Amino acid sequence: MTNEIDFSSTKVLVFGDVMLDEYWYGESHRISPEAPVPVINMKSKEFRLGGAANVALNLKSLGSQVNLISSVGDDQDSIVIENLLGEANIMPIFNKVNDAISTKKLRLISNSQQLMRVDFESKPEAHNPGNYNSYEDLITKADIIVVSDYAKGFIYDPQALIKIIKKANKRVIVDPKRYDLSSYFGASVLTPNVLEFKKMTGEFKDQDDFNKKAFKLIDDINLDALLITRGSEGMTLYKNKEIFHESTTSKEVYDVTGAGDTVVAAFSACLAMGMSHEDSMNFASKCASIVVSKFGTSTVSQDEIKP
Repeated sequence: MTNEIDFSSTKVLVFGDVMLDEYWYGESHRISPEAPVPVINMKSKEFRLGGAANVALNLKSLGSQVNLISSVGDDQDSIVIENLLGEANIMPIFNKVNDAISTKKLRLISNSQQLMRVDFESKPEAHNPGNYNSYEDLITKADIIVVSDYAKGFIYDPQALIKIIKKANKRVIVDPKRYDLSSYFGASVLTPNVLEFKKMTGEFKDQDDFNKKAFKLIDDINLDALLITRGSEGMTLYKNKEIFHESTTSKEVYDVTGAGDTVVAAFSACLAMGMSHEDSMNFASKCASIVVSKFGTSTVSQDEIKP
C-alpha cells in the first residue's frame, strides 16, 4: 500500500446533500459591553465545499472520475457552490428549487478557535426530488455509488434509491445520518461514526457488546460490510463475521470537520478499483489521519499519503 494508486479509471457517482461551508476570520481582544460575548474584528472570509460536495471533491483530489447529484436553492449560495465545483472540474447535476435555500454552515473563527456556527437550511421536504428514476442511466455507467445522507432532504427516500442502484447490480456505500435502519436496507456498506452507530443500535456495555451489535446490524439490514469510524480510536470494519481494525496514525487532531467525507470517498474509490474492504479501509485511514490535521473541510491528495 505504499505506491500511488491510479484512480483515473474509476467512475464514482455521488448522491447526497451538498453544503456550503463559509468561514469568517477575525481577531477578538475584548468583550462586548452589550452582552457577555466577544467582539470580533473581521479580517477575511472563505468558502469551502461541504457534505456530498466535499465527498465529490475528495474523490476528484484522489484522481477518480466523479459525477455529483444533489439539490440546491435558486440563490447566490448555489452559484458559489457551482463555481467551487467548477474550479475542481466537477460538473454537478443539481435540482434547483425555487422555494428552498441552499444548505450553508457559517463559522466564526477568532484566534484559531471556532466561536460560533450559524446554519442556513430549508426543511428537508423542500429538497425532496420525488423519485430518482431519471438518474438510472448515470447509475448504470458508474463503477460504484456513494450516498452521502446528511438528512437535509435530497436523500428523502434512501430505500427507493438503494433499490434502483441494486437493480442495476451496482454497489452502494452509504454515509448515514438517520436512525431508521430500514431506510438503508440492502446497502453494500454503511459508514457511520461511533456516535451515529450508538444511536442506531443503542448503548453498549463493552467492546464485545459493541461487536455483537455491529454484526446484528449487518444481518438486520442485509449489508455486505460495516465500517465504523471511531475518532481517535481509528476505524473498525465488520465483514463475514470477521473484525478488522485500523488505529489512527494522526500525530495531531486539529479539526475533524469533513473527515467522514474523506473516509467514504477514499474507501469507495478503492473499492471501485477492485481492492478488498480491508485494504480500502487501510487507505481510507491514512487519508483521514491527514485531513484531521488540517483546519475545516479539507481534501487529501496522494502526494500527502506517500510515506
